[in-house]
Formats: sequence, C-alpha cells, structure tokens
Amino acid sequence: MNLQDTEGWKAVSGVQLGIFVITIGAFIAITFIQIRKGLRIKTILPFCILMLVFNGVKIVGGILGLVFLGNKTFNNSLFIATYICDSISLGFITRAISSLVQDILANKVGDAQENSNLSHIDSYNASDGSGRRFRKGPEDEESSARYAVKEFPLSSHSGTLSKVENLKKAPFRILTIVLLAAVITNIIGTSQLDSDDTSSNSTEQTLIRVSAVLFVVGVAGLIAVLAYISITSAHCAFISQLLIAALVVLIVRCVYSLISAFHGINFSSPSKYILMFGMPKYYGCLALLPEIVADIILLVAFYKW
Repeated sequence: MNLQDTEGWKAVSGVQLGIFVITIGAFIAITFIQIRKGLRIKTILPFCILMLVFNGVKIVGGILGLVFLGNKTFNNSLFIATYICDSISLGFITRAISSLVQDILANKVGDAQENSNLSHIDSYNASDGSGRRFRKGPEDEESSARYAVKEFPLSSHSGTLSKVENLKKAPFRILTIVLLAAVITNIIGTSQLDSDDTSSNSTEQTLIRVSAVLFVVGVAGLIAVLAYISITSAHCAFISQLLIAALVVLIVRCVYSLISAFHGINFSSPSKYILMFGMPKYYGCLALLPEIVADIILLVAFYKW
C-alpha cells in the first residue's frame, strides 16, 4: 500500500507538531499573564482544559503521523489513531470557543450587575445621608444591598445583560451535545476501519460522514449565537467578532472534512483528500492551516479579554 507523497506528509506532520508545541506554550504563558491580572483560574477552567486537549491532540497527531510515515509497512491501528486525532480536534477547538464565550458572558454580566447594584446603593445612601450618620458593619452592608436591589429596579442595560446571560444556557448545551455526538460518531466509525475493506458505503463510512455533518452544524450554530451576542451586547461585541472570525476559518476545515468523508476512505483507491494517502497540499491548506489560524485568533481573544 503506497503513499502518494511520503516526504510531503512528513513535512506537514513536522510543521503541525512544531507549531502546536509553540501554541500550547503561548497559551500557558497567556494564562499566567491573565492570572497575574487578577483572573481566577476557576472561572476559566473548562476553557483551559479544552485548549490544552485541543493542542495536545494536534501534537499527538503530529507525532503519530511521523511514526506512521516512518514505518515500512502499513499499520492500520496507527493510521486509525492518527486519523482520529486529526478529526476530533475540530470538536475540541469549537467547544473551547463556546466555553470562552460562556466565561466572558458570565464575567461581564456579573460585573455589570454588581456595578449597577452598587450605583443604586450609593445613590440611596447619599440621598438619605445614611452614610454620614453611622458606620455600617458587614450585616448593615448586606441589609442595605438587599434593600437597594429590592427597591430600585435595574437599568435597561441590566435587562439586556440578563437576556444575554440566559443565552449561555440552552443554545450552548445544544451545541455541546452536537459536538459531542460528532466526536463520538467519528471515533466509532474510524476505529472500525479495515484496510482490507474497499466498500465506501459501509457503516463506518456512514458514521464518519454523519460526524462531518455534525461538525458543520456545531460550527455554524455557534456562529449564529455569537452573531446575536455581538449585535445585542456592545460589551461583548469585540470578542464575539474575533471568535466569529475564528469560526469562519474553521468552516474551511469543516468543508475539507465533508469532502474527505463523502469521497470515502478506500485504501485500494484513495481519494486525494484522505489523510496520509491523498495530496498533502490539500490537507495543509484546507485542514491544518485553518486550525492553526483559528488557534491563534483564540489565543488573541483570550489575551484581549
């Protein structure tokens, strides 16, 4: 079973390994910078885990690719592992973007509501002179805060923030389920591939195609949610637009996955889009490059937060 361009695929795998080692280092550095600025790691823990998993999967995929290409004989298990790492990475980076959006929404909404409440409290205290008559203890502060929040309605801006806060529930849960289903179906389908099976309409091929479609649905759905947030919430507009740019780039990756999946994985007559057997320039430009660009944009968004 001969590969079309072994040296080209080695170059692509080497570039993948090197770049994602750099990006995971950059992510760790930015995380420490954000922590020093006062950001609590607990508030971004899911995002951090997903980013580490995504970059880690790409690194492992690069290593497995080099090992696979270095073998003189075809290793079906090694190919499957490499293919899985390459395919499911799309789900992790998309979910990382979703997680960052939720973290930003929770942080922005919480800060804005707190500032609004404090503003009403200060206004109330100033009007009745209570701040000059006695020094309030912790219990008085809590009582005053509760009274002020109860008596004074939040501004229309806070009402908008409340609507945005509700966005981080149902839509993101649905998208998470879609992406999880895409990852699971891809793993099940790919793990059952057999180098002796030349059928392009088998159950495994169908699962891989379903996975590719689900990835498109997940990415497109997240773009729609972010577009709504960008329009309705000025305080999240910049980050939302930045993340939309990352997702638009990932659409190119989704298109490559669709083309590859619907051409089928046929080892006896492989298409030019199949990993390791096809043309490395197609994979490099349509799959690897979009993920690298999206990863960099995500790092910038995390730093700018």
